[in-house]
Amino acid sequence: MENIKVVSVVRNMELYEKLVKNNGYYKNADFVFFDNRSENISIAKRYNSFLQESKKIHTDSWFVFCHEDWELLCDLKKIIAKADKNAVYGVCGTLYNVQKNIVTWYGNILQSNKDGSKIMRWGKTFHSAKIADTVDCQCIIFHSSLIEKYNLFFDENLMFDFYAEDFCINASENYGIKTMVLPVKCHHYSYGNFSANFAIAVDYAKKKYSKLSRHYSSCCTNAFLPGEPAKIIRLSVLDRAKRKLNKIFGVKSGK
Repeated sequence: MENIKVVSVVRNMELYEKLVKNNGYYKNADFVFFDNRSENISIAKRYNSFLQESKKIHTDSWFVFCHEDWELLCDLKKIIAKADKNAVYGVCGTLYNVQKNIVTWYGNILQSNKDGSKIMRWGKTFHSAKIADTVDCQCIIFHSSLIEKYNLFFDENLMFDFYAEDFCINASENYGIKTMVLPVKCHHYSYGNFSANFAIAVDYAKKKYSKLSRHYSSCCTNAFLPGEPAKIIRLSVLDRAKRKLNKIFGVKSGK
């Protein structure tokens, strides 16, 4: 079976070593990390530099791009052993049903603050890979052969936000590559930070993809690309989870 290369951009080294590098669920994986403590270079740029180097050596590996605050809680090799190499994967993602006008949010995820407080289960539990519109940036997985074949890269205009969604949309619209969510049990030690920069990133993506073959939903925003659906979207798993989160914990979450 191919090797797994785990790639992270790190600003909290202690958290990275605890949750990622020293995680026993990564069996014989290689770890690549970019130290972003002194110079905060964009995640998209860091990931692209890794992809450029990997193309030079023609590695035959699964790439796992994950945040420093993302913890794997299962045997990833067993799951990706069954995965199609011609797809982009994530551990949580959304799918918009046009007929029912509803978004389903898939994810076997525990969500909490950095210190593990205010923990809750996040997303609709599932047991086999699901088709999705886009996946969340906490973890993106794809095989090196996909990059070799299509020369895919992250859009560096999206420095810290919405780069995963853009990657999925680009792969789907321009190369017919499907996006899927894998049933990976995990813990994300973050509720996200929906700043003004996030809204700017979404606006950039809407302008970039003003003409698309279909709507694309996202885990982090109720915005659709292109534009908004004609009808009001019914409450989805994502919406209900956000309302529950706000009510119980008083945690602010963006739309």
